[in-house]
Amino acid sequence: MPRIFGILRNKDGESPTAQVEAAVAQAGLSRIDILGPSIFLALGSDCAVTEMANNDGVKSITLKHRAENADAGTQNSAATARMRADVFEPESGNGPFTAITSRDKGDCSVAIDRFGQHRLAYTRIASGDVVFASDISLLKCHPQVSFRLDNQAIYNYLFFHVVPSPGSIYHGIDKLPPAHMLRFDGNHYRTSRYWKPNFASSLEAPLSARKAAVVPAVISAVKECGIGPDTGGFLSGGLDSSTVCGAIQSLQTEPAKVFSVGFAAEGYDEIGFAEAAARHFGLDHKVHYITPQEVASAVTRVAAAYDEPFGNSSAVPTLVCAEFARSSGVTRLHAGDGGDEIFSGNTRYLKQKIFESYFALPKFLRSGLIEPFFATRGRSSRLGRGPLRKITRYVDQALMPLPDRLESHNLMQMVALSDVLEPEFMDSIDVAGPFDSMRREWDALEGAHYQDRMLFLDWKLTLADNDLRKVGRMTELAGVEVCYPLLDNSVVDLATSIPASVRMPGGKLRHFYREAVRQFLPEETLSKSKHGFGLPFGEWARIDPELREIT
Repeated sequence: MPRIFGILRNKDGESPTAQVEAAVAQAGLSRIDILGPSIFLALGSDCAVTEMANNDGVKSITLKHRAENADAGTQNSAATARMRADVFEPESGNGPFTAITSRDKGDCSVAIDRFGQHRLAYTRIASGDVVFASDISLLKCHPQVSFRLDNQAIYNYLFFHVVPSPGSIYHGIDKLPPAHMLRFDGNHYRTSRYWKPNFASSLEAPLSARKAAVVPAVISAVKECGIGPDTGGFLSGGLDSSTVCGAIQSLQTEPAKVFSVGFAAEGYDEIGFAEAAARHFGLDHKVHYITPQEVASAVTRVAAAYDEPFGNSSAVPTLVCAEFARSSGVTRLHAGDGGDEIFSGNTRYLKQKIFESYFALPKFLRSGLIEPFFATRGRSSRLGRGPLRKITRYVDQALMPLPDRLESHNLMQMVALSDVLEPEFMDSIDVAGPFDSMRREWDALEGAHYQDRMLFLDWKLTLADNDLRKVGRMTELAGVEVCYPLLDNSVVDLATSIPASVRMPGGKLRHFYREAVRQFLPEETLSKSKHGFGLPFGEWARIDPELREIT
């Protein structure tokens, strides 16, 4: 993620002070004056202006990451946002980008990509200007930006283990959500969603043709991201990373460099699946086994790397793997993130399908017989702990609407908050806040199939707010660029053209995708059960004194 700092100036605003100029320079950023007087902009050396436009008084630039060894043959060449007359069109963008536009009449806008691979934090200061940056810590370049912890954000973190956008851990500082644009007319600012997917309700092309298009689409996306001797891949041995690494190999003659990390702990090590994919494609497979001592050493570095609290423990093995790749001469890694969220691969999708099947029963049967006897509706059950109690739990959860039902087992829902939170803190927060944020995203796709809406919600909460922040920040820390071929527009558009009933028929997770790559992947990968990239922290903490001290 390139480093960016800017100021959207209000109509009566003055030029940035010498103090701001000095702070920007001290942060290693250089000012560029190509957008006119309404925008102050400074960029890091890792930021490249990949597209410029100047049409009818409208200036626009698109910013992307500048690779350490930028080369025309390997640099990311994905299409970026374009201009049409005086209409800014970030929805035409592909891959990670930040796009900035200024108009002669004084208004301006900033947008980030569809999945939030780029980040943008912003706040309005006392002068009326809007200060923005790619990292919350860079906002410190402006002396008027204040940093006061926000209690609601702390509670949201306890709920989600991340601080989801549009909030931040600081009061008054917001983060731009994925596929959103910040507009400022010199007096007022607002944010708006510029793109959302169009999920198909029926197949508009033969199923065989759709299946045949998957592997070529991934290979094309990998090519667009860039390949070369400095390029490698994360390989876990699952469907997505194996497909991406196989796609890299299909584009070159030398064995592709791919990297895996393992754990010497029962139930956590999946190196055997990664080795099966490496043999199948003829990859140059490099494996590193993580030790408890490495984890203890990495924890503080990981914590310091994020500009907000971040609770995904797999950030540690991601960093170790990225640094392992960097030590092998790799400066760009392809990752398989996003496959589960566009092709229906997470187990929660199947779980919710089981609950939604309750509503296939006739209404008279549900309301006249089942619910009067089994639905507790918040009351204590009279059915004890026998098999009938299981029916009660099922009915109660089925009656809970989506998306709220997705968090029915969240720890913050299962404990008495008054037992764990101070009264003063409780008085300052809205415990319904996390659900409100989920419902806003859910409602943005009103009328779509519930499975499609779950995917869309995961694009925000699981990808943009969590997994992409995890991988993106850890690869930055390791000095490696990361690409996500499965989030290429062509792959996403192909996935959304497959109706929910075809993507996941019956109880078969990833069925469409699995069938589409059946001739491409080894059988071991195809038959592998779903397994997260977990870290055996609890087990190791019991035996390693350093980890025990951290806990």
